[in-house]
Formats: sequence, structure tokens, C-alpha cells
Amino acid sequence: MDGTRSAKRMKRFSGACPCPLPDDIVDEILSHLPIKSLLRFRCVSRRFHATITSSHLFQEAHFLQRKQRNKHPPRLFIRPPFGPRQPFFAWQWQWQHLIPRPPVEEIMTARHLPHGTIFPLASKSCHGLVLLKITGHHTHYLWNPSTRHILRLPGTDNTPPPATYGLGYCSATRRHKVVRVVGCRCCSPATVVWEVLALDGDEPSPSSSWRPPAAASTTPPPRHWHYSRENWRRGAALCNGGDLHFLRGDGDIVTFNVTDESFGVSSLKPPPELQSRDDFELTELDGCLCVYTFTDVKLQLVDEEPESPTCEIWVTREAAAGSWEKLCSIEWVSVLPPDHSCLRWYWIAPIHMFSDGNNEEKKKKKIMFATGTGHVLVFDPSVGTLEIIFSPEDEAVGEYHDYSNNEVPTLGLFEESLALVGNTSENIVFSQP
Repeated sequence: MDGTRSAKRMKRFSGACPCPLPDDIVDEILSHLPIKSLLRFRCVSRRFHATITSSHLFQEAHFLQRKQRNKHPPRLFIRPPFGPRQPFFAWQWQWQHLIPRPPVEEIMTARHLPHGTIFPLASKSCHGLVLLKITGHHTHYLWNPSTRHILRLPGTDNTPPPATYGLGYCSATRRHKVVRVVGCRCCSPATVVWEVLALDGDEPSPSSSWRPPAAASTTPPPRHWHYSRENWRRGAALCNGGDLHFLRGDGDIVTFNVTDESFGVSSLKPPPELQSRDDFELTELDGCLCVYTFTDVKLQLVDEEPESPTCEIWVTREAAAGSWEKLCSIEWVSVLPPDHSCLRWYWIAPIHMFSDGNNEEKKKKKIMFATGTGHVLVFDPSVGTLEIIFSPEDEAVGEYHDYSNNEVPTLGLFEESLALVGNTSENIVFSQP
């Protein structure tokens, strides 16, 4: 009797969805689960698989749900900079009072990565996706560190070196867009062409193509571009507040709206103190657009006097007004711990601002820095102290080598997301009737 009931129950729930609950209730339950669990649940049924991998509405609900209720900060992705065939690792940094510290996990093996030196063009993910570049080939990839899917962007193999890329997200359509500025470095200012690649479910695919911005006829894009000295730092745009901000070689900041694909009426000027310099870059801290100076940090325990580079960070609360406020100025020699004074950082950048501790201390913000050596630093402007919270040699991330000559980013922050990078072979199989 019991066997008959079990057989009937199994037959009843062996259809498209093995769950007797209404679809909206199931989606609500699934939106509260971590991505690791959702990736396993794709195998439960075609219904689950379609919802988790193809429903932009569900993916957006899951992203917002995790962002609102997740007590953990964004995760770090790290790629050791000592060889072209190194995997990506992930590390969940915690507040100081949370012990034990979580271990480092490998999220992308070397055999799944394209050949060449690959690095992120931005220090933070854009709604879960990261734009990667391979040096030497000028090839670009979209990567989701959470689902571990990676896909090459179409039409990037033959793009000339001076192309500037940016990855943005349109909240109205729940789609990512890649924007690039292609020109020639033979003369400055150079004549450039603006192109947009909209990612829509199955895209990018071999049939996807770049097109002019939709609002190019009403708000003509800048046709002339000033290139600075050969520098990868000026080869990426920053996504902030629904806009992509492109930094030109002359220091002006061009704004591109991802939703309506229009351009700002006028370029945003950098702080007056930096307008005669070219050693600054864009970043986003605490939801605001910032600029920072990236003077190389080369500290050595040698007989001669060490250099004393300074990092200045400026923030604008209202980009449209063009007003800047100096956030802090850091002299690296004076704040470095004595036991780490021999580090050399050819690349260092602020990537995050956060507060921790009790309620009284939450108003005090700390700044997280990423370095070309793979170390992660936290600077406290209120007391002027610096702490190293991540070291590749201590966390056993690959084999430790001398990273001093590394000039490209090695790590960044990402948020958990189910966003698609394109149509995979797995999705094609499950989509068949």
C-alpha cells in the first residue's frame, strides 16, 4: 500500500517541476539561497534550470535579495601575478571580529582560462560580471566569478590597441552593455568611433555585432580623443550610478548613460590640483566617483634613501556639479608596517570603502587597497594606520614569487550574481524540448 502511494506521488511530481508549490512561492524561496546551492538545483528539473539560468527577472530579484540581506562584504577574486597560466582564487574577507577567517578557494582553473596574461579592467564587478583583457592579443572576455562562466566578446580580436572599454548595467532592461571607443594613436587628438554591444540572454554570440549608440543622433558622441602615454590604466571606463565614465588622456572625464546611451553635455574636469598631471585614475568608493593618484610604490631596503610616494584620493558627491573634495592623502613610507617595508608595488589602487565595529565607529570609514603584489591593505584615515589583511604567501595562493615587476591588477571585488555572460552548451542542451 505504501509502495503504491509512493509511486503515485512520484508520478504526480515527475513533470516539469517536482514541487507542488505555486511558481511564485518557489521563486521566492530560491531567491534566498546562495549561488552554490542554486547551481546544484539546476539539475532538479527543466523548470528550475530555466528559472535559475535564463530568467532575468529572477536573477535581478536574487541579486537584490542577497545584496540587501547579506551580512558579508563583497568577495575578492585573486589571480597570482607570477605566470600566464595561473588560476583565479576567491576569498571572503570578514570584519576583524569574525573568526575564524574563511579559506581561499579556487574558482577558475587554468585550463578553463584563455592563454596569455589576463587581468580585470576594473577593480569591481558590474552587477556580478567582470570585464577581462588579455595583454598582447587585445582580446576581451566577460566573466562571472560566481557561476564561473567565461566568454570571449565578439569582434575584439582585431581591435587596435588604443580601444577603451567599459562595462555597464541597464536596470530598466536588466541587461549588461559593453561600450568601447576605437581610434588611432597616430595623432592626438585622434578621431574615434563609439560602439555598443548589448548583451541579451543568448548574446554575445558569433552573430552579435557592435553598433553606434542609440542616442548618437540626438547627443553626438565626442569624435576626438586625447591619448596619454602608453598606459593600461587609461584603457577602461568606470561604471557608477548608471553611467560609464571614460578618462581621456587630457584629464577630462566623458560620461555615457548606459540606459538611453546618451552623452553628458560637457566633460567633467578633474580636481584643479590634478589638471596638470597624468598620474591619476578613476575609482568608485562608497557609491561616489573618485580620482586617485597612482604613483608607483617602489620601496627597497637599500643604502640609498627610499622614495616617499603619496596617494591622494578625491571624491565628488555630485558629479554634475563638478565639485571635488579631498578625501585623504597617504604617505606610504610613514604608514607601512616595519616588517613589510621591503614590498614593491608597481600597481596600487583603492577599491572599497567600508565601516565596521560598533555603532559609534560605523561613521568612520576605512579604505581598502589592492596591490600588484597580490596584497590587500586597509587604511584608516581617522588614525592614519595601515593594516595588511591578505598576503598571497600567507594564504597559500599558488607559489610565492617576487611580484615586484607586476604592473597589472591582480585582484578585485565581486558580488554574487547569476548574470549570464552568454549562451553556454549546457543551456542549449536544457533548452531543447
